[in-house]
Amino acid sequence: MNRILLSALLCPLLGLMAHAQAPTSSPATHDGALFGAYQLVPSTTPVVQEARAYLQSHLPFLTLEDVPVAYVQIVDGTNVKLICTSMEEGRSASWKFVTFRSPDGLWHLGLAERL
Repeated sequence: MNRILLSALLCPLLGLMAHAQAPTSSPATHDGALFGAYQLVPSTTPVVQEARAYLQSHLPFLTLEDVPVAYVQIVDGTNVKLICTSMEEGRSASWKFVTFRSPDGLWHLGLAERL
């Protein structure tokens, strides 16, 4: 009976101690973006504009008109996911691009998908 009573008293106390020792720091961020998670960002964000310029220079057959949706993911480098509109033969088309800026500053194209 004493073991049951002791367990009933210690469990809540140990739980409170563990909660009190939990870290209270905020998640790691870089330029306002969480590390490891895709985060919606404005298309005017500098890294989005850099990704768009990279795409336009490497895909000269496309004229990127607008970037209505952009996401940034901070990893060992930066992934930038863009939903873009372009003009093709006088018609508007939507594309999804994923670019990667490596830690050395070089850009790479990971995905180009017409939607």
